[in-house]
Amino acid sequence: MTVLTVTVTGLSEAQAGLMAVLDRISPAVIGVEQDLIQRVFNESQEEVPYDTGVLSMSALLFAADDDGTGVIEAGVSYNTDYAVRQHEDLEYDHPNGRKAKYLEDPFNEQITGLEAAMGAAIGAVL
Repeated sequence: MTVLTVTVTGLSEAQAGLMAVLDRISPAVIGVEQDLIQRVFNESQEEVPYDTGVLSMSALLFAADDDGTGVIEAGVSYNTDYAVRQHEDLEYDHPNGRKAKYLEDPFNEQITGLEAAMGAAIGAVL
């Protein structure tokens, strides 16, 4: 019988090195997400239907955060009883450049450059 044995050493050091890289990547990713969501928020404020200002003022921007689970989230929401209806109903008449899809459209517009922005930010820290 022939036995081949392979021994790999240095895995602990490799893991420590990878963790150090991840510690540098996380803030870069958070920065890109924060920039993206801020642009979505700003654009949505230009498009959100405006009558009394209640819908516009109900906007909540939550910052990108790394909670240690490997998931980094950021977001924008509008928080009135009628926010979803105003967002989804394309038949409503919104004057002065205001419109339905006031959150979805800015998001779709901004998301197109996300991959390149993430790549650049991660590349800058490596």
